[in-house]
Amino acid sequence: QATTPKIGVESSKEVSFKVRVAGARGLHGADWSNGLSDPFVKISIDGFPKIDLKTKTIKANLNPVWNDEFTITGAFNVDTSQIRFSIFDWDLITRNDSLGCVFVAMSDLLAGPFSKWFPIVKCDAPSVPFKGELFLQFGWGSDAHLPAIDLNLNAELTVNIDVKTPSGSLGLNLPSLTLPSIPLPKVSLPSASLGLSGKKNKNGGSSSSSSSSSSNKTAHTGLSLPSLGFGSGAGKARVEGDVKKP
Repeated sequence: QATTPKIGVESSKEVSFKVRVAGARGLHGADWSNGLSDPFVKISIDGFPKIDLKTKTIKANLNPVWNDEFTITGAFNVDTSQIRFSIFDWDLITRNDSLGCVFVAMSDLLAGPFSKWFPIVKCDAPSVPFKGELFLQFGWGSDAHLPAIDLNLNAELTVNIDVKTPSGSLGLNLPSLTLPSIPLPKVSLPSASLGLSGKKNKNGGSSSSSSSSSSNKTAHTGLSLPSLGFGSGAGKARVEGDVKKP
């Protein structure tokens, strides 16, 4: 947690507020070598050059989680002041690349503590959308309590399918799918169908062999998988189903 020095200007009163820069999602990839970014956020207020706060830098990530909290105190004009959150891609040698900005009116903080995803816009043209969103938490007063929020923006979805057949279970092992860039709070996967085929021999048993002969009849079975909905904090899902003969 960082605290700014007290700054005074005429015709304004001293106020304090807290802000937590929790995370971002769907950021622009500025590094040509890997298509990712090394993002950090700088906090400033126009007219107050001594306010120069920034988060830590998260390497190679388009969905960074910072959870950095700051207490800002100064003699601001609450009615007209804007808090500026500038997102940058850190570069070792060249100049840091801009990943856009978020502007928040200080008067909005008077309504009480709130948390919100803010769309990122161009810094020099706030009416023009940029890429991604920034999650911020605000509280009015130096003693404001900001509830902890777990942002799992680099979610992993694992799907295990266990198909039961008359002769036993058929286990299908699918690899874990890492989903590093989910720009929306909820994504729905469309329904999928799984076609299975097997043989029925004279004795009524079943076989998984794919060869055919005149003494065998081939029966086809189908398994329908329901849609899976998951958000930015998705965990693991298990899908099970029984195979029914048509």
